[in-house]
Amino acid sequence: MRRHFPLAACLILPVFCGLAHAHGGTYRGPGVPTPPASPRPGDVAPQEVGRRANVGGARAPESFSLPLPEDSSASQRAGWAFFGGPTAQPEPLRWEAWWGFNRDEFLRLKERLHTADVLVGSDLAFLGARAFAPGELKPADDVVFGRVAPVLVELLEQERSCELVSGALVALAKVGDAPGKHEVARRIAPHLAHANQEVAETAAIALGILGDPGQVELLREVLEARVEALRERGLELRSAPSERTRAFAAYGLGLVGQRHDGPVRERIVGVLGRWLRERRPSVAQDDLPVACVVALGLVPLPTDPFCLPPVAAVPRPERMCSFEEQVQWLLCMLEDPHEAARVRAHVPVALARLFDSPQGRRSVLRRRVGERIAARLSSASDEHVDVRHGCAIALGHLLTAGPEDAQGRALLRALEGELHDPALSCLAWISLARASCRPGFDAEPFEALGAGLDGTRTFLIERLAAAGSAQRCYAALALGLVERGADEAGVERAERSLRALRSALEVAGSPDEIGAFATALGLARDRGASEVLRQALERTSEAQARGHVAVALGMVGDGGSTPRLRELVRSSRFQPALVRQAALALGLLGDKEVVPLLLGMLARAPSLSSQAALASALGLIGDARSLDGLMAMARERGQRTDLARAFAAVALGMCADKEQLPWNSRLASDANFRAVTSTLHAPETGKGILDIL
Repeated sequence: MRRHFPLAACLILPVFCGLAHAHGGTYRGPGVPTPPASPRPGDVAPQEVGRRANVGGARAPESFSLPLPEDSSASQRAGWAFFGGPTAQPEPLRWEAWWGFNRDEFLRLKERLHTADVLVGSDLAFLGARAFAPGELKPADDVVFGRVAPVLVELLEQERSCELVSGALVALAKVGDAPGKHEVARRIAPHLAHANQEVAETAAIALGILGDPGQVELLREVLEARVEALRERGLELRSAPSERTRAFAAYGLGLVGQRHDGPVRERIVGVLGRWLRERRPSVAQDDLPVACVVALGLVPLPTDPFCLPPVAAVPRPERMCSFEEQVQWLLCMLEDPHEAARVRAHVPVALARLFDSPQGRRSVLRRRVGERIAARLSSASDEHVDVRHGCAIALGHLLTAGPEDAQGRALLRALEGELHDPALSCLAWISLARASCRPGFDAEPFEALGAGLDGTRTFLIERLAAAGSAQRCYAALALGLVERGADEAGVERAERSLRALRSALEVAGSPDEIGAFATALGLARDRGASEVLRQALERTSEAQARGHVAVALGMVGDGGSTPRLRELVRSSRFQPALVRQAALALGLLGDKEVVPLLLGMLARAPSLSSQAALASALGLIGDARSLDGLMAMARERGQRTDLARAFAAVALGMCADKEQLPWNSRLASDANFRAVTSTLHAPETGKGILDIL
């Protein structure tokens, strides 16, 4: 967990990816299968997994608990306990793979806590417990810049531990500059030349998290490995930036472009596109081109209604100045038979993200792009499986519930029997659910599309009843998405869907199904499921499943379960992952007694795994009252390990983050996790972009 704190740890959800020592703290969600690949420079040998701990600011996938070898060192034990054991390549259909990457958009914990009235003990409202006004528990700017930032700067300048430095880099980037100041980039940039690879690449992504447009040229020089230009900036480089650091710089450019418009985006698109076009054949790894493709999906250019390039045109990347040219360029890359399959696998998702932007939603190109992506899913297409998965995911963003997209939705349903790829079917069902709840773009009333929505419900209920166990989990998630989407669109949720999910949970026997069906009910925000969820919490003893059920209780808003969840936090102190999830559930319920409870437990926690879990939980909840305890923990040199202090630094960055959602949530949402590279997501080591907290 060295520099990437498992965000999952922070997310307080159940799945921890192996013990990553990367980037100061990592954790996102369930381990996801990574295609077999030959060792790459910078990868950690299998025997090294478990010796490192990611702290810098990452989140790792939730994983499965495995017994820890008796002869493991104390540091190994701490790491294994925190992450729940290494993620030994879980089955491709594990539903947690999807949930681990997409949950941020549905939980939105900070947004709820910082904008709504919250009680110290929400279940005591009738006794007159004081309510906090909206925003009262959000850390104030004078505290963030006057107290938190100096602590992080102190760690960055005085500590030598790579875990602490990496954690402070990411945390300081999240906090950002005080109004009128431009100092954070100056403190981060020198670490690009750090002798430790993890610190150097963390500095590159930290510049992206900071979002300062003034760093575009610096990140470009790192991406293009312009050693002399970097040395002229005062960076004491011993050699050219590694390919990992260059990939992190590409992601950083995308993050900067995501936050700015105009010439900044145009410059970034030109840099990324030109590198893709001019890259040398010697770049054999996929990390750099994948990073550039993913980053391009974050920076949509302005639309030009008079610029509709012909199908065969290939715009020059350095001259692209419109959304239409950008889309056409990516389409040509998708259809290039000479391009690596793993690179092309990320192009459909990049296109889908472009169309999620305001200019993309208005574009007349949407249908044309959807048709060309759908063509690659046809059984007649000799397309690589990874590319097909990316295309199935993308259609969930490109299709709508309108009659004009009925054929596309039918294709997603037909994939189950057409290509004999269970994983593809599962991804298609998620996309079908997303598309079925998106109003068409022809101004028709959403209510007029009820027949299509009902057809999707019927299809998913049938799959929930008849599919195999792994696919049933995905069918449940998709059904939960349908009812959530219907509710958000102002359409009444279907009682038959909710009954089907409740019934499935009542009879579920395996922990995997219990967790999936509970999560689906949480997605649907089914208040009527409170009782069946409470029963599921009591009848299962498996920690990971109980954690999912606890979070589901928070998602449905079952305030009556607050006392039981507090008890679960107290009684699970030797099960850090469960503590995190139960604390998250209390946060979702608006229970502000959870913060004093966690602070008290943190003061007494003797083990690294418990300290890390509690600190990350506090960071995720983001309550201003936790800042003093976390700052004290970060400064307790000699009393706590460097890794425990690094987790505290990461938690401070999460709590004082200038953004409501985690910085990498946009990259994680609907990512093609079947075609990841080691710099995008690395469940074994926690060293990928999506693993950083």
